[in-house]
Order: sequence, then structure tokens, then C-alpha cells
Amino acid sequence: ETHGLDLVALARRLKLDTYGCVRLVNFTREIAARSNATPEKVVSDVEAGAASGVSPRPWDDDRFLTPFLSEDPLLYSLAMAAEDLFDDDDDDAHAPYSAHSSAVPDENAAA
Repeated sequence: ETHGLDLVALARRLKLDTYGCVRLVNFTREIAARSNATPEKVVSDVEAGAASGVSPRPWDDDRFLTPFLSEDPLLYSLAMAAEDLFDDDDDDAHAPYSAHSSAVPDENAAA
């Protein structure tokens, strides 16, 4: 947020799942590592990718699933928060792995 890029808000706006969040973080880190990158350029590139409406987005490449930084604390915290990104939504159809759904049936549910 320091440079005007709120990754959690962007992930929510784009309805990214955990993998989408990981890709977005690694894409952002890669752009930031370029020698001519300024914070403004990083924000501009990420926002341009988000606003384009074109699929796939620049960070949709599977190479961005590999952490740009080993043991990246942002990846850990964002992955932990990814389940909560859509907690206040009524429709979980876009977040099949949210905390509201489970692959294991509830034994106490009425048959």
C-alpha cells in the first residue's frame, strides 16, 4: 500500500484464487527487480494488466507460480489470507476453495 498498490484489494477486485494471488505477487516482484523499475512503473504495469480485461493477464503464466524470492513472507501471508478474501461475499461460486466450502461432506448434515 505504500506505493499505491494494494494487492489484497486487487486480488479481491479480480476475484483471484490462491494461485492467482501467488502469480500476481511473483509478477509484481519480477517487475520490481528490473533495474529501471520505479515504484510508479511497477504499480502502472500491474494496474495496466488488471485493467486490460484481456485474458490471459500478464501474470497468468505458470512460471509465476515459482516464488521469485525464496521464503517470501508476502506469499505466505497472502496465501493465508486468500481463503478470507471472499468471506464477506454471499456467492462463493468464484471461490471454490474458500473457508465456506469443503471437499469433505459434513457427517452431521441431513441426508
